[in-house]
Amino acid sequence: MIIKYLDLAAEKVDVRTFLGLCIRRRARVMQSSVILRNTVLQHAIEHLFFFNSPVILSIKTILKYKKKFRLCKLYFMRESLGITYKA
Repeated sequence: MIIKYLDLAAEKVDVRTFLGLCIRRRARVMQSSVILRNTVLQHAIEHLFFFNSPVILSIKTILKYKKKFRLCKLYFMRESLGITYKA
């Protein structure tokens, strides 16, 4: 998934993109969220994004995993090291 969001922590407002594997999707009425994971320079980075946040500009799914998982939360993917996801 690719998520474009506004970075409000800097002095000026920047548009940032984060590309990663969706390891958890939580479907609630007002609190729907997703956790994306990527590995950059041998360090794992995870971001939690809320769908109803005004900071998020766009959400795009670039490809779906070929294998069907029986689990809805892919926390076992945290143990795989060195896998980088590129667009």
